[in-house]
Amino acid sequence: MNAPHNRTRRALAFNDALSESPTMQKLGALISQSQSQLKSISHLLPKFSGRAIQAGPIDEQGWCLLVTNAAIAAKLRQLVPDIERHLAASGMQPAKVRIKILKP
Repeated sequence: MNAPHNRTRRALAFNDALSESPTMQKLGALISQSQSQLKSISHLLPKFSGRAIQAGPIDEQGWCLLVTNAAIAAKLRQLVPDIERHLAASGMQPAKVRIKILKP
């Protein structure tokens, strides 16, 4: 018969979890970088977009902007060259931008 484990589990705040693991630290840095990049290009984004555009993942292929609908995605695709130029001029890597529509 197996005795029950008496391990106590505690919930960690998000920032605490990020600081306890190198992998989570890297994830936290990527999240922070993505949000920083979104702030840096905010002046290039359509004024009406509001919360329709979110900072997405960063990987080896580039940075992803997440949008809530196809109309915003179409407008952003027109702005991608300007966004990429701004990111490259600011020294932010990766400067390649992808647009993805969030599924409801």
